[in-house]
Amino acid sequence: MKRINIIFGLIAVVSVFMLADDVAAQRKIITSKEYYEGVSRPGVKYYDKSRRVETTDETFANGMLTKSHFRVNEVLLPNRNRSYAKLTEGDKVTEVEQITIDHMQYNRKDNEPWTKVDLRKSGSGSGSGVSGGTSRQSSQYSVEATFINGRSVQLFEWLLVNGDGAELAFNEMRRWIGDDGLPYREEDVKGKLSPREETSKRVVTYEYDPNIKIEAPIK
Repeated sequence: MKRINIIFGLIAVVSVFMLADDVAAQRKIITSKEYYEGVSRPGVKYYDKSRRVETTDETFANGMLTKSHFRVNEVLLPNRNRSYAKLTEGDKVTEVEQITIDHMQYNRKDNEPWTKVDLRKSGSGSGSGVSGGTSRQSSQYSVEATFINGRSVQLFEWLLVNGDGAELAFNEMRRWIGDDGLPYREEDVKGKLSPREETSKRVVTYEYDPNIKIEAPIK
């Protein structure tokens, strides 16, 4: 019970600072249902758009960046896709690029020569894993009207404090959703509390109907 009270107490303290920073923005505390309804609005409209999505994942230890993973995914409807990924860990850098046009897929790694494969003649598979456990956690959800790149959006935030294990951990999730129902930015920050220490951060940006070209790199 004491630990649960600590979790709720920390949520309250963090909330005070969050609200103090955004009084002018008129942040509103909402329910989990309102949060999920707000961030899930994109639906089919998202996939109906040509788009560029950039994702950066960073991992920290003792306040220092230890690993960075940058990814770009470009979709040019109706049948063209390009993805690029760059993983940096210490002095090691790995780059992977893939282009798909209709049924043809082109691949290369670390600037090696391109290879291609006819997807009609190849198989593919996927898998997933799950993990279970118990934890004590508390959440707070909020929304505020703001702007991003001159566009009117709703900023939805979810603050989660987890009391599992010997330390308290936090996860701050922010979603910028446009009045058109499309996502424009995401931020996820994870770390430890008391004292606060960020251990990972993810930033995702969305651009729609970009002026992009996706061509076959080899014949």
